[in-house]
Amino acid sequence: MIDDKLSAAILGGGKSRRFGEPKAFAVYQGKKLIDYAVDLAKQIAPHVFLVNGRTVGYEEVGIPIISDLIPDLGPIGGLYTALKSSTTPYIAALPVDTPLLTVAAYRLLFQYMEKDRPVVALSDKGLEPLISIWPASMLYLVEQQIQEKNYSLRALFSQNEAVVVDFPQIMEDYNPQFFLNINYKKDLLAHKP
Repeated sequence: MIDDKLSAAILGGGKSRRFGEPKAFAVYQGKKLIDYAVDLAKQIAPHVFLVNGRTVGYEEVGIPIISDLIPDLGPIGGLYTALKSSTTPYIAALPVDTPLLTVAAYRLLFQYMEKDRPVVALSDKGLEPLISIWPASMLYLVEQQIQEKNYSLRALFSQNEAVVVDFPQIMEDYNPQFFLNINYKKDLLAHKP
């Protein structure tokens, strides 16, 4: 566990249009994507929950499941629900579809935390908005952006001077595969750990 001031919110995604079905239960290297995410979340924080567009079918996950408070907004809707639902000062957001992500990534992010600024990973592919830590105090700024119908997490980072952690430059044992993202069914076969 990194810190007891953290909650870990798994952002389970919405309709999985590109994948064709809820990807949380897709199997990568013999294990469900949701199981990778839950195992990682439990290494990050004592308070773990899943934010998802739907709760039916997720009962076996073994952690609290919170349905999106405002449906169909995409990742910002999941983040809003996580911030609104958490009882800790900081929320580690993690996607359900990055099976090779490690707790070391969140330890590094946490080292760069500042009181009222989010901290986000930068990989060799670019900004990784769902691999981030958020102060709970940012809830009102997320609400404000939603009210303005601006659903971009990148805009939220930019407007709030997020701390960007350049993983290829800073992380000693950096591996681009940490940020492997499963978007299509072919991705389950195309990459090996």
